[in-house]
Amino acid sequence: MKLANLLQVDDSTETVEEGKEAEAEEQRWNRRSQQMLAALSRYLQRHDSVTFRQMAPPSAAHSRKQAAAKFYTFLVLKKMEAVGVSQDTEYGDIIISRGTKFDMLA
Repeated sequence: MKLANLLQVDDSTETVEEGKEAEAEEQRWNRRSQQMLAALSRYLQRHDSVTFRQMAPPSAAHSRKQAAAKFYTFLVLKKMEAVGVSQDTEYGDIIISRGTKFDMLA
């Protein structure tokens, strides 16, 4: 058998597996986004905005990994225009408010 044949990689199975992994990841983040959007919807019925620190308070109950997951979820919601975000100062708290598509998605 030729060396070239031995070194050939079947990309079709890798592509299918990568596609399944990406789909599972998207479903997981979609579920988290929906959960976060529901929590924001309840809070923003009474208030104009909420801070990231209020949604992910630094404590023993919230690990850095959990805070990072919530931050990523806010980025996803921002991309979907469900929320608006602002920050008054560098390293300051992030203020989250209703985005242009909040009511449509919530």
